Amino acid sequence: MTVKIHNGKPLVPSPGNKVETTRKQPDKTSEGSPSVDQVKISTFAREAAQLKQGHELNDPARAQRVAELKQQVADGSYNPDPQKVAESLLKYLREQD
Repeated sequence: MTVKIHNGKPLVPSPGNKVETTRKQPDKTSEGSPSVDQVKISTFAREAAQLKQGHELNDPARAQRVAELKQQVADGSYNPDPQKVAESLLKYLREQD
């Protein structure tokens, strides 16, 4: 099976953005056993992941905020502002067009 991670489209899934997958018939290797599935990650996706990881490690204030939010979600005290959530969601959806 081949999974195409990035093909120039946004990395974040949206209603019109699907992950492309294809399935091949198992190939036989020279020993007669089936070949294994492979995943190929584009250079862009690899670099984006590295940048994201590096950014999170270098920003202690953000790391602290994320830890606080995770704790609030875990203990059930997280209470986001529905108006801000709706505005952010609409902004994101507009950017996808």
